[in-house]
Formats: sequence, C-alpha cells, structure tokens
Amino acid sequence: MSSLSSKTSGKRMSGQRASSFQLKSGDKLIKDAKPKQKFKTKGAALVVGEKDKNYRSNVKKEKPKYSQDATRKFNEMLHGDLKDLPPLPKTMVKIFLSSTFSDMRAERNTLVREAYPHLRDYCASVGLDFQVVDMRWGVTEDSINDHSVEKLCLLEVANCQKTSVGPNFVVLSGDRYGFRPIPVELNVKTFERLRYEAAKLNLENRQLLEEWYKLDENAVPNMYMLQPIRSKYTFFADFSPGCEEPRIKDTADWWNTFEALQNILRKSADSAYNDGKMTAEEKHQYFLSVTECEIQDGILKALDVDKHCLVYKRRFKLLSDASLQLKDIPRFIDVIKTDKGSVINKEVANLREDLFENKIKPKLQSCNIRDYCINFVPSGVSPGDNEEHCEYVNNFCSDFVADCKALITKAADESDNMIQMSNYYSNYDETIHHLKFCQSKCESFCGQEKVLEAAKQHILDPSGRKPLILHAESGVGKTSIMAMIMKSIPEWLDNKSHVKVIRFLGTTPQCLNIYDVLFGVLGQLSDCYDLIMPPVNYKTWKKLVEFTPRYLRQVATAAKEPVIVLLDSVDQLSPSNNAYSMEWLPTLLPKNLKLIISTLPEEHKILANLKKILPDEECYVEVPFLSEETGKLIVETYLMYKKRTLTQQQTNLLLDVFKQSPSPLFLKLLLDEARQWSSFTPTGDLKLAPTVKIAIKKLFSNLENKFGQELVSHALGYITVGLSGLTEFEIEDVLSCDDEVLNAVYKYHDPPVDGIVRIPPVLWARIRYDIREYLVEKMSQGKSTLYWYHRQFIETAKQMYTDNGKEAELHKNLVSIYLYENGFKRTIKLVHRKNLVMVDADRQITPQPFICSNKRKLACLPYHALRAGKVLNKEIALRSIFCNFKFLCTKISAYSVSSLNSDLTEFVDETDDPEVKLLLDFLSVSKDDLTIPLRFAVCILAYINPENGHKYLEGLREEARAYIKSKTKPILVPDFPCLAPRQDASSAFQTSLQGFSDILAQSSSSILLAKPDETDENDDKKKEESVKFKYSVLSTDTQELTHVSIKEKRSTQFVLNDSRIFYGSKSAVVSHNIADNKQDSIPLTELIPNWKNTETVQNLFTNADKSIACLTFKTSLVLVDLESLKYVQKYCVKEKPVIIEQVLILNNGAQIIAMGSVLNSSPSDEPQGPTNQCFISVFEQDKEESVKFVEIEQSLLYDQATTICNDTKLVVPVKTEELNDVQTQNDDSFQTQCKGQILAFNLDNEMVPNVINIPHPVTKLVGHPGKSQLVALTSNGKVFTINLSEKANESDVLTLVLDVPVSDALVDWDRNTAFLCSCGKFIVYRLSTDTTIGVIAAHAMRILKILPLDQQFITLSVNREIKVWSIQTIEKHLSQKELCLQLDIAETLLEQMNVTALHPTSDGSKLITCHDNGNVKLWAIDTRMFLQKYNIDISANLMHVVIDNIVVFHDTEKRKMKILNIDSGMEAISLPDSIQNIIHSTVSKAKDHLYIVSEPKKGKEQIDIVNIKLKKVSKTIHLQSGLIHEDIELCLSANERHVVLKHKIPEKEFERIKAMWKTGGFGEQNHRYRFTAVDLSQGNGVLIPCFRQQSKIPTLGVYVQPYKGNVMLISSRR
Repeated sequence: MSSLSSKTSGKRMSGQRASSFQLKSGDKLIKDAKPKQKFKTKGAALVVGEKDKNYRSNVKKEKPKYSQDATRKFNEMLHGDLKDLPPLPKTMVKIFLSSTFSDMRAERNTLVREAYPHLRDYCASVGLDFQVVDMRWGVTEDSINDHSVEKLCLLEVANCQKTSVGPNFVVLSGDRYGFRPIPVELNVKTFERLRYEAAKLNLENRQLLEEWYKLDENAVPNMYMLQPIRSKYTFFADFSPGCEEPRIKDTADWWNTFEALQNILRKSADSAYNDGKMTAEEKHQYFLSVTECEIQDGILKALDVDKHCLVYKRRFKLLSDASLQLKDIPRFIDVIKTDKGSVINKEVANLREDLFENKIKPKLQSCNIRDYCINFVPSGVSPGDNEEHCEYVNNFCSDFVADCKALITKAADESDNMIQMSNYYSNYDETIHHLKFCQSKCESFCGQEKVLEAAKQHILDPSGRKPLILHAESGVGKTSIMAMIMKSIPEWLDNKSHVKVIRFLGTTPQCLNIYDVLFGVLGQLSDCYDLIMPPVNYKTWKKLVEFTPRYLRQVATAAKEPVIVLLDSVDQLSPSNNAYSMEWLPTLLPKNLKLIISTLPEEHKILANLKKILPDEECYVEVPFLSEETGKLIVETYLMYKKRTLTQQQTNLLLDVFKQSPSPLFLKLLLDEARQWSSFTPTGDLKLAPTVKIAIKKLFSNLENKFGQELVSHALGYITVGLSGLTEFEIEDVLSCDDEVLNAVYKYHDPPVDGIVRIPPVLWARIRYDIREYLVEKMSQGKSTLYWYHRQFIETAKQMYTDNGKEAELHKNLVSIYLYENGFKRTIKLVHRKNLVMVDADRQITPQPFICSNKRKLACLPYHALRAGKVLNKEIALRSIFCNFKFLCTKISAYSVSSLNSDLTEFVDETDDPEVKLLLDFLSVSKDDLTIPLRFAVCILAYINPENGHKYLEGLREEARAYIKSKTKPILVPDFPCLAPRQDASSAFQTSLQGFSDILAQSSSSILLAKPDETDENDDKKKEESVKFKYSVLSTDTQELTHVSIKEKRSTQFVLNDSRIFYGSKSAVVSHNIADNKQDSIPLTELIPNWKNTETVQNLFTNADKSIACLTFKTSLVLVDLESLKYVQKYCVKEKPVIIEQVLILNNGAQIIAMGSVLNSSPSDEPQGPTNQCFISVFEQDKEESVKFVEIEQSLLYDQATTICNDTKLVVPVKTEELNDVQTQNDDSFQTQCKGQILAFNLDNEMVPNVINIPHPVTKLVGHPGKSQLVALTSNGKVFTINLSEKANESDVLTLVLDVPVSDALVDWDRNTAFLCSCGKFIVYRLSTDTTIGVIAAHAMRILKILPLDQQFITLSVNREIKVWSIQTIEKHLSQKELCLQLDIAETLLEQMNVTALHPTSDGSKLITCHDNGNVKLWAIDTRMFLQKYNIDISANLMHVVIDNIVVFHDTEKRKMKILNIDSGMEAISLPDSIQNIIHSTVSKAKDHLYIVSEPKKGKEQIDIVNIKLKKVSKTIHLQSGLIHEDIELCLSANERHVVLKHKIPEKEFERIKAMWKTGGFGEQNHRYRFTAVDLSQGNGVLIPCFRQQSKIPTLGVYVQPYKGNVMLISSRR
C-alpha cells in the first residue's frame, strides 16, 4: 500500500514488499519509547528556577544539590504557614540604567541597538525575560511637572532589586555629575531653619520659598510641599496648538525660578551647616544629583552589590581650554561661565570624584568597575566619525554584554535546584502566590467580628461535617475575611499542629478551572501528609469528583489533626466542568476536616445551587456591610499606615459619602483619593464619587487627563484582557507594538534612536505608580504578572476600555508580542512628526522562542488569538498557532495533550473550523505519548488525513515531515495517513474480541472477561490448564488482553479496578494483581479486628469508583478500603434475622444501604417464599447499628436498586414473576394484570415508599445521579423515562416510541443520551428531545449486554463477540439530521473493517480485499477509490492471484475454496468433488499452477496440482498414511520439484519428540511444527521426514522457506 523508500532514491525497488512507511537511510530504527511520567512517584516533576533543557545542554552537569532550608520552608508553606514568606520567584533580568543624559547618549543608543537584543536572546535561552529601565530615555518636560520623576527613579531602583536575577543596577558615567534637583518636600523644622538662614543672609528672591513650598498639615509629620510647576506656570510643557509662545515663556520662567530656589536653598543650607545647625550629610542633600541619589540606593545602601551592580566610567582626555568654550560643551562636561569664559565646575567635579573614589570603589570590587579614557572631540563621542571612539564603543558594548552574562549565569546557577520539586504535587509559584495574597489582604483589616466568630465556631466544632458558605455582595470584603480566617486559625487552635490550605480562585490560571483547583488542593494535602494519589483517580473530571470525598477522608485519617481548606470566590471559576452547579462540592466531610467557601449571592446561581445540595441554613453566613464604627476605625488605621491625616471637614465629608455604600472596597477608594488631599486643598476641590464604579471611573479619567487618553486606555485595556494580567515587560512590549499609542507618545519629539521605536519606560512607570494600590502581583505560567486586585476594577476597565469592539484589537496586538520568536519589526508613520516614516522600525520586544520553559507564550498565544476573533487574520491563527507543528509539539511537551485539546476545543467551538476539528479528533483519541516531538510528527503523518482544501493541515504535515527529515536517525515515515480514522459514526468502533462468554466486571478502562470452559472432562491436565487461564482482562486504553489465573475458589462476585481484581473466598479477601498475574489472600482474621471464624463471606459489593468494598455475612457487613486493603468499619443488622442480597455504598462509605429478605423465625432459616417480606437498612459512618430499618411486603429486584438526586433518594423495582414470552407479547389482558412498580424512598425522612406504576414489570433501572430522573427497561422490551415526583402517583412516566424491542440499555446522563440494544444494533436516543439520532449495526447477532466504561461502552452478543465503542465519537458523528438512519460503513479503502485478506492484482493497478461477511471488494490503488463488490459466500483468509485475471479464494478455517474471475466474480475453475476439506494451498512462481493439500476423508490426505491455463487438475498425489497433524501448510522448493508439509502435531506426539530431543542431547524445543517433504516428480506420495543432521530425531520449528534447488531453510530454535 506504500513504499519502503530511502532518502537518496525515490524509486521503488523491484519486488520490494509494499509498506505504509518510508525509511530514512543511514541510521537505525527508533525503538518504542515509554510515555513520560506526568506524575511524580507522587507528583509533577518541576524544579523551582528550572531552565529550558537546551540551556548549556552540551555541558556535563553535576548531580543537583538541593537546599535543606528552602525545602523546609516550602514544607512549612504547604502547611499554611504565613510567617517569613520568601519573595516571589524571580523570572526576569531587570536592570536600572543610571546615567547622565546628554553626555552618554552614544553609549546608551549603542546598547539599545547592539547589546540589549543580544542579552534578550541570551536570557530567553535560559528561560528569563530581559528589561532595561532607562528613566532618561524618552523623558520630556511634561514628565517633570509634578516633580515625581526623581521619586519614580528610586522606586524603579527598588523594583529592579526586588525582581531581577543577577544584575539589577548599572552606572554609566562620563564627565558630568548630573541634574541636581531641589527637594520636593521639607519637614517643618528644616524648612524654618532654611527660611531663617535665607532671611539672615538677606538672600534675593527668598520669598520664593513661601510661594513654592506650602505647609501640608495632613502629612504626618507636617511637611512643606513643593508645588506643581503648572500651579503657577500654566503653559509649562504645553504643546497644544496655539500655545507655543506662552509655553516658551512659562518654561523659561520656571527654569529661572528653579535656579533661584536652588541658589537660596544651597546658601541657606551652607549657612546652617557653618552654624552647626545642620550635618554635612543633611547639607549634601541640597547639592547632590539625581544620579548620586540613584547610586546611593542602587549600590551604597544595597547588599551583595558584587552580584548585582556594574559601573562603567568614561573620561575625556586632551581637553583644551578652547574645547571648554564650545557651544555644546555643557552636554559633555560640567562647566560654569566666568568672565574668562567657561571653566570646569570644580565643585561638581569634586562631588563626582568623591562619589566614585570614596564611595563606590570601597563598596564594589574592582572587576565590577571598568574605566575608559578617550580623546575629546567637539561632538563628544562619535563612533561613526572617529576610529578611536568606534573601538571604545565596541569594547564597551562587548564588556557590558560579557559582564551582564556572567552575573546572569552565576545567579541562574545559584537559583537552580533549590527544591526537588519532583517530590511534590504542589507548584511552588502557586503556593507562595496564595500565601502572599493572603498576607496582603490581612493588612489594615478591621471589623466583621461576628463573621470571624462564626468561622471560628465552625472550625472548632468537633461534630460539624458540612461545609460553611460565606456570601455577600461584591466589595463587602469576603476575600479579606477569608484571608483573616486563614491568619487567625493558629490562634483559634491554640497553636496546635494543623494544616490549612487557601485558594483565591480566579487570581491565577491554575485556580480558574475547578479541575485544577481540586487537583491542586488534594495535591497539597498529599504533600503535607506524604500520600500518593493514584493517577487513575484524576484521569478525568468525573473520576476526580468521585475521588475527592474519599481522598479527603483518607487525608483526615492520616492527619489526625485539624485540616482546614478555604476556597475564596467560587464565582470567579470558569464555567468549564459545570463548576457553577456546585455538584463537585463534598457535602459530608470527616470530622477533623473543615471546608469554608465564599461566593457572590446571585452570580451564576451558585448560592441557589448550593442550597439545593446543602439545604441546612446553619451552613450559610451572610457577610454584612461595614458599620459606621468599623468604618471610622478603618479610616484611622489606614491614614496612620500611610502617615496621613485629614481635617475635620474632610473627615466628615468622607464618612458621609461612605455611609451611602458601606463596603470595604468603596472605603478604600475614598481613602485613596482623600489621602491626596492636602490641608490647603480648596473646599471646592473636595469631591468624592458616590459609588464604587463611579469612583473607579473617576480614577481612570484622572489618569487619562494626566498621561493622555490613548496611552492610559490602551495600557489599562491590555492589563484587563491579558491572561491573568500582564508582566511588566509584556506591557511595555505591547505598547511598543501599538502604533496608535506610539503616535500619541511621539507627538512632540522623535524616537531617541534611529530605526528603533519603543515606549519610554518612564511612561508606564508613572501610570503604574498611580494605580499601584489596585494591582496585585501574581505568578502566571512561571512569570510575575500584574492584574486588577478586585472584580469591580475588571468590570469597570472592561466597560471603559474593552467593550464596543475594542477588546478584539487589544487581543490582536497581544498576539503580535507572543507570535514572533526573534523580535518584531514593522513600518510606522508618525503623523505628528511631519508624517515621519520609519521603515521596519524595530520595536525591541522580548524574544518569544517556542521552548518548553516559555509556558507563558504557549498559554497566551492561543488565548489571545481566539479572542482576537475576526480582526486577526484567520490564516495567522491557523498557520502560526493551531496548525503549527512547533507550537503544537511544544505545547504538549510543556503542558499536556489535554491542555492543547482545551485550546483547540475553544477555537473549534468559536469558529467551527474543519481543519482544527480534524486535528482535535486525532488528539482526543490518541493513546500515543505525544510529548516526544518525533513521535508526534510521525503520528501526524499516520493519523491525520486532510481533505481537499485543508491547506493548513497539509502545511502541518509538511512541517512534521521536515522535522523528521532533520533527524539523523532512520525513521519509518508514513507515506500516507494509513492509521487515520473514518470520519463517520462507524469510527466509534475501537476493538473486538471473540470467544468470551461473559463480562464479569468492569472498571473505568478495563473489563474482566470469562472464556467458555470447553475442557474435555476426561483430560485432567487440559482441564487444569483451562481453569488456569479461564479469565482475561482487556485494557480499553491499550487494547491489551491479559490472561489471569484465578486459582482460589470464590464465593462472591468480582470487583475490578484498573490494576487489580478483588473477590472473596469463604474466609479471605483475595487481591489479584493483573500485571504480574499474582494474587494475595488476606485472611479475614487479619483483615477484621476481633474476627471470629464463625461466618463465611456471602458476597462483595463496591462503590462506583471501586475504591471501597463491603463484605456481607449472615448478620453483618464489613467496609474495606480497597486501595490499602484495610478495615474501615463493621455494621450489624440487629432488628431481625435477614439475608443480605444487595449493598449500596454512598458518599464514599459515609452511608451504606443494605437490602434483602427477612428470615423465618423457624430453625431452618429459610425465606418464607414469594410472600416473604423484604427489608432496607440504612447505616451511617461511625455507627455500628442501622439508623433506619424498613420492611416491605413486595419482593424487590435488588440488583437494579439505585440512588438518584445526589444519593438522597433510593429507587428499587418490584420483582414480578417471569412471564411467558408468548403471553407477554400477545396477550394484552395478561399484561394489564402484571403491571410493574418502582418504589422510591427519601433517605432523609422516614422512608415511606412512593409507588410509581408503569405498564410492565421492570428488568433494568438506570437513575440520574443528580436529578429525579429514571430510565426503565421492561420485560417486553419497552423503555420508559420517569420524572419522579414527591407526591404519590404523580410521577411523569413517558414511553419511548421505538419500533423494536430493546434487550438492554445504557444511559450517559452527562450527554443525556441512551444507547438501546435491539437485535444486533444499538439505537442512540436523545433523552432531552425524545428523538432517535442514529442506529448503528454493531453485531451480526443479538446483543446480550451493554456496559459502561469511562467515555466508552462494551457490547456482548450471543455469538460471544465483544466490542468496545467510543461514546465521544458516536456523539460527534450523529446529529438530529440523521434521524433513524441505518449508518453503513463508508466505501473508502482506509475505512474498511473486518478485512480477512488482501492482495494486489497481477498488474498492480487494483487491490482486492476479502471480508469476514463473504464480501470481496476491488479498489483502485492509485486513487484508493472503491470499484466494485460481490459476495463469494466464504470468508477467505488466503488469496492467490494467478494468471488470466484469476484469483483463488481459500477459507482455511472452513476448508473451502473458490477460483473466480476477479472482474466478473464468476467461477473460473470448478474443482472436482474428489477435492474436499482443503487444508492449505500455494502457487508456483509463474502463477500458472495451484497446489492444494486436502483431506477428503480422515487420515486420507492428498495433493492436487491444478493447471491454471488448462483450467483442470493435472495430477493427484495420495499421501502415505501416518501423517500426524492438526493442521498443514504447504511450501514449494525453489525448483518446484518438492513440496514441504509444515504440520502441527498433537500434544502427545509433541511430548514424545521432546523426549527424543533430550535423549539426543539437544536443547529445549518449544515449537509444535514438524516438517515432511513430498517428491512431486515421483508422484507416489512417499513422506520424506526432515531429520536433524546425523540423527533420526525429527526437526521441529516454525518457519520454512525455499533456498535453492531442493534445499529448504527451516527455523528450528527460538
């Protein structure tokens, strides 16, 4: 069907066997690789600070050394310890560049062009981001109006020190000291001293101190504040049209005023110092530059400076007096003007010299300081014109890169492998995020004592077993209360040992999906108590939900101490997995495990859903609004913390507004605005918003007025739509790619560096400073991001900045920063700069390589591409993301296949794209380990079959092929998608088995099968072997069949999970390991405490997920944990003597229901017969005796009992005597007399049964786990749906309208679909619409059983055929447009089923396929199109294509043969009646003779030679008697003179020959095939045994092949 070709030759070799793979030449075949273990011996293997595997991969690494202190601290964090939390992990290199501006322009511009891109690439290669904060770059006069730039610079220095890996502070220094500002604030004592000294000195313009510094009595302590420039010079830096002249005047006036103020302050300070009223350090504050201020914080006051700081000092030499008179000399050197011209400013030179020689050098090691000396030229530093300067700049740039790389590498090495995260389920970043968020929410917390007391009592209540729910409107403070509960728990528990876990839902990507939340909580508890979660229990969402309550009980048992779990804001969860239904919430908890959740009352109907499953009002606490007293206390606490106060008038106004909406969020917004009021703020300017939303809008509007509408709206919009916000470098990158923002920024000046256009860092820094109180730092995919700290900010920002079509454009721009691996260039026209066009302007964005460590890109790229919608070219989304090989394989390797499937599913749901849908189908069903890129590439070629026009999938296949070809090893490359599934409902069929008589048990992905026992009763040895392998287990995941040996006699039914089989013998519980076929028998005396050997096990029952079992005895029940095989609890039925027939285990063992018959009081202990009463007994955890016991007069069909409505109702069919089939079908009057009944019991009350009458007796009952809905199958094959009513006789019973009787039924409640078996078909029925959506022919004969698996089901037919089907595939391909259609298998070559033989025609143009139903089909090989079909009434499994277009079809099982013309299907040669019971056949090389071995009579074998040309038998050779065989195969010698008979010998003959082998000194022989030759030329039928050389011992083997002449090759040993 395809070729085995090499890379160097595209032609097929003559006579070479066809294959569906290509082999690359030059290397070996890849061996099967085992799947990566996605879970630790306990959990996920992650390492804090782990870098990409490509990083220095060629260096032999030492065994990692882990920090015991870091590990110990992490363990404390897992237990919920909030003390001494370490900082968030550092994920970027963030360098503050401190330099003077004009004299270092050449160096800074060169760094931007040359060094930064190189360092960005290097950092990206080790999994870090790179950012330089150059606060001088792009700064305009507009930025200095409020004198905040200097303060922002120091804040940025601190920010770099906090977040940077390795270097965080770099100094570039020339011959300038830098701008020297005047103080922005002065304390009262200092100001009065300066004012006094100015008056004493009678300084000119000293009144300026009073004019520009005003006393703010709201500052604590009181401060004199420098007023904004525009408070007096309105047009300062105002570039509005028509303002040029006043702007020039006001700007000049301000700088004159500034110089006058500076002169007054310095002289006054100098005078105070001389008078001893001021220290030298205090005096220095009026003389130092901004650069020295930065150096003080960045180096002089910092720790470990040698690891983080670098200094580059450049000096000019050959500086003449003439040079000092140049016009531009102040740009490069600090000079002052004198009568003799400009001279060097010695005061400033001394300050500069003192800074470097006496302060920096003693602090910093010499290797961190580099000095350069170059000749001065009039243009300063001119690398383009001066060779010396060019060499200097190149050396400087190289030194800068090398030094930074050295510090980065050293820091990265030190941060690696601090904790061996492969030992943990928990994620370090996630853990520390929630603890730090908790800390932040506890700051300045006040009030809500009643709510905290309710939580305290809930936690301390030893009998409480239900969750506690806190609910309140948005902004009332639920999150802060949850944080405060977390903080208060140690005090409430008197500091006794405990574990507490908190999740602030919605604050990180890992706590958006409820699956991730539950897994994360369980994982953290596992880490705390060193437990292991079996992966099978969290394989799917359904399994995880079932597993959670059981595992919480296991945790509580292991803990033996209080365990508290807090889940804040469940309303912030995504809707996936039906999270808002709250059905995932455990409603019955262990006594020492407490669960508290919080939610909004109306959002997503969460509270209403909670009250359905948890009706107890004591479980709910409503959080009230703040009282006025608490509000006042919060105001006082907050202002004290901020070192501010308010005037009485301001305080009264604040409290009056607060009363309108007394919530903590509103109060914080009011306080944040009020703390900016000074004591001299005019009363008319004291305005507060009346609501939270208006206050937030006012805040955002103020930002727009201050920094520009375009910049603010886009910056805040990007944060809002970002995935968990944005990192700081992402914000600057996306703003730099936003041409609308850049045009607004570069309105009055050009970008500083030619060819590069980027947002100046100071702009975002100023915005971030003003909104810092409303942003929270979190970890997202290993990166530190900024996002809104409260939902109200998100909602308001969406309303202002992302609605009305703006959101899609924002997402589109975000796609651009993640999409490109090596930066981004795009032409921009700066319309305000005379339409300046910058061609391919470099945006200097961070490289985003497709590597596993760049998880942020892999998560954000599909997220934003999908939400960009139509504004993003769909071709980009498909070619670069969803059908891009590099993205797909990296996403799978970094995350998982399921994570990628989520992305693709979301895209398909939104776009219905057929190509991505086909890709998703492949990924959804693939069982290969796709985390290996090479295997993923091969699977793409083998499994994905694009249709015409699927150009992106074709492109994906080409990328996969190119990836394979890039490898040096030889690889089987699929020529065409030979494994691609059919694209219809028939592709739901997955595997089949023959010969099994029953399905004894099933788990989520395995089934236990029974073989029919066909042993000869007289052959004890065979019988023993048959019993040994009577059972087999089929894994539906791997389709592997494993034989198991069940030796011990069982007295119970089987229980199967994915790795073990359990059953009970009379005195033990047996656990059989499927993998090694070994079993352990645990005696009841060891399993059950104080067990007396007086009773034997009656039966074994289990819960839904096979984790807990219940052993039943005559008088008692014993609960056993199957995972640990440990005793849990014993229950006794003491009300009456009973026989227990059925047990239901609810809530993972918290509740047990036993059912059966009440015994006679007679000594015989026999049931009373058909009128005997039945009983139902209910047990609860920790109570040995039943809590409810009811007797029922009717007989019950116990095995069909089930629970519904979240285990609150029990429904059981009433048992009716079996009816005569004829009467059931034809006698309507008889049916009327034999109505069926179902009894429904409410487990929460006295259990008075509600009787539901249906027309016929029930044989099967399926109940909805969460609703009052049932599906009943009756004895006459009718199906009914029942909606249960609380009132008797009012339940809604509806008959399903079907034309055929139903033998068995399966209901998938998640999809609201029933699968109804009728004859050999199953009907797919949509319960929600009461319609049939499809009928699938599953078996040739009637289906006996249909049983559920996880996402699959099994069918068993009467002819012992078992098939496994995919529910998801059936659902996908069936729709209501296909009502009641018989779905035939499509006539395409790759979609054929049950093929028994295939062969090309003699000319190679067609392919013949034989099928087990007798069909023969012809296909065109070049197009793979179907040509014709006919039926030959035999299932041929051996086929010979001979001359004259004739084909021999041979069914070796039924020993029949037909010789037909391939085109017409008509008989070509008729064999004589003497040829019967044809055992085997073969043909000559020329295809003109057919050789047949047959056995017309027992022991009378013959060989017939058919001449195809003459169409008749040319010779018949009767073989000598004595040929011992069970089966025969023919093989011609090379010269076609002899034929060798390979015959399988019986067991006894085999044992005889084996004894001869041992006697002859030969090794063990395991094969049962013997070889005998016949000389065709002699025609006498003499049998020529094939003996071993020089012996009379027969040759045994497996294979025989002709060599040359009469020589045959036989493989005789394994």
